[in-house]
Amino acid sequence: MGPQPVGIYFCAILLYLFPFAFLWAAWRREARARLLDQRPAWRDSCVKIAYCAAALGTGLGLTALFSYLYNGGGIHGSQTSPGIWKALGPISAGISVLSFLLAAAVRSRGTLLLVAWLLGAFAADFVVFQLAFD
Repeated sequence: MGPQPVGIYFCAILLYLFPFAFLWAAWRREARARLLDQRPAWRDSCVKIAYCAAALGTGLGLTALFSYLYNGGGIHGSQTSPGIWKALGPISAGISVLSFLLAAAVRSRGTLLLVAWLLGAFAADFVVFQLAFD
């Protein structure tokens, strides 16, 4: 019932590199678009908040995943012990989805990359959960 093997943590980090790469690419695309386009200040502020929230949500998601694995998660359906993951998981998912919706609502240039980021984060969680069950 204890922590998972060290390899699962490295796998989680490697899988989370993909969502971070998509988020970084979206952020760079938005920064280049900001230089070329003249947009209202409120729209720029909303986009900055959305991307900062996306980075925060991704970091919280990885932290929640580590906490879940450390507290015995994935041991063939057994009950995991309480941990910070119970609070961080829903918060991370909510922040991630809301940041995507905010960026899409103000018509960010990196919206397609944000879709890839969001799907990549959920896919990384899914793969790590599947590996932890084995």
